[in-house]
Amino acid sequence: MADINTNLSRKTKKKRSIFTYFEKALSLRGFLNRLPQQYIPKLLFVFGIGLCCVAKTHYCNKLACKLSKLESEVEDLAVDYIILNANYTCSIKRSEIARRVAEMGLEIPDHPPYKIKKPNNWKY
Repeated sequence: MADINTNLSRKTKKKRSIFTYFEKALSLRGFLNRLPQQYIPKLLFVFGIGLCCVAKTHYCNKLACKLSKLESEVEDLAVDYIILNANYTCSIKRSEIARRVAEMGLEIPDHPPYKIKKPNNWKY
């Protein structure tokens, strides 16, 4: 029986992993005991500044993404405006109006309109 207990204790000692060494090296209790209290507020200030920098970078990246989406939308709207403007200028030409009116059975007169003159004795 004694041999079995000694074999088990040897096996448990050999099962140390790399994480146990990291845990011993980076134990926070030992770190905080070795760190003077005068440096804690300064470290918290530096961590706060770092957090603000990360937050600002995230905000800038998000804003740049929105800006690129809006730029592509503006380009699409500009193309739509150009197309609609070209269609409108084409449709208001005299020849285009004459062609559309001819389909309805109307025609443009050859002589200019005449002016109606009001008689002198006209009363409203």
